[in-house]
Amino acid sequence: MSVNRSLITPTSNPLMEQALRKKLQRRAETTGGLGELEPLAVRLGLIQNTLKPRFRTPQIAIFAADHGLAVDGMAASGRQSTAQLAHQLLTSQLPVAVFSRIHGLELSVVDCGVAESVAPHARLLARKIAHGTRNSRVTSAMSIDQAHAAIRAGMEDAVVKLEASYVAHRRALDNARADDADAWKQFNLVTVARLIARAALRREESRGAHYRQDFPERDDVDWKVHLVDHIDTYGEKRQA
Repeated sequence: MSVNRSLITPTSNPLMEQALRKKLQRRAETTGGLGELEPLAVRLGLIQNTLKPRFRTPQIAIFAADHGLAVDGMAASGRQSTAQLAHQLLTSQLPVAVFSRIHGLELSVVDCGVAESVAPHARLLARKIAHGTRNSRVTSAMSIDQAHAAIRAGMEDAVVKLEASYVAHRRALDNARADDADAWKQFNLVTVARLIARAALRREESRGAHYRQDFPERDDVDWKVHLVDHIDTYGEKRQA
C-alpha cells in the first residue's frame, strides 16, 4: 500500500450524489421537501454509499431555556411558557415530538435554564445552569462560569448519548452478517465519535486542535500525556 494513500474512504461520488438529489426531488413533489435537512440527507447517503441511509438509535435533543430579555416585555403576549412547551414536547403534543415518534427518533429535552420548574420525566435531562439568563440590555446574559458550566453540560450529554449509541451498534453488529460492511462502518464511526467526545471531556486543557473555552491554556504539568480508553464488548469502561 502506498504511504500516501488515505485510510479514510472518500465520500465524493457524483453519480450517487445525483441519484440522492433526484430521490429528494421526487419526494418533495409528492410529500414535500425536507428543507434544511436535505443537505444532511445527501451527506449521510454519501457517507453510507446508499440511497437508503439508516440509523440505529437516532436521537433528537432539544435544549430549553428562558432569555432574560423576556422581562422587558419583548416576548409575544399570551405565549406559552418555556416550561409548558417542554412539557408538551415530552408528552408528544407538539409536531416535532410526533415527527420523532413516527420516524423512530428518541427525543429528549434538556432543561439548561428554564425559568420555572419542569416536572420530572424519563426523557427530561436536568442540566439547569440558572433559572433563565439575565437581561442582556442591562448586563451580560451569562457569567463566564455559567457559560463554562453550560459547555461542560453539553459535552457530558453528548458522551451519554454516544455511550448508548455505541452499545446499540455493538449489539446490532452481533446480529449482522460477517460481511455487512455498512454495519461495521456505522459501528466504527460511533466508536471514534465516542472516543473523541470522552477524551475531550477528560482533557481539561487546550492543546493543538483541541480547545476548551473553560480551560483555554495548555497544561504540560497535568496533561502532557496520552489518554487511553479500555472498553469491553458492551460499553463498560476503564480509564488510564
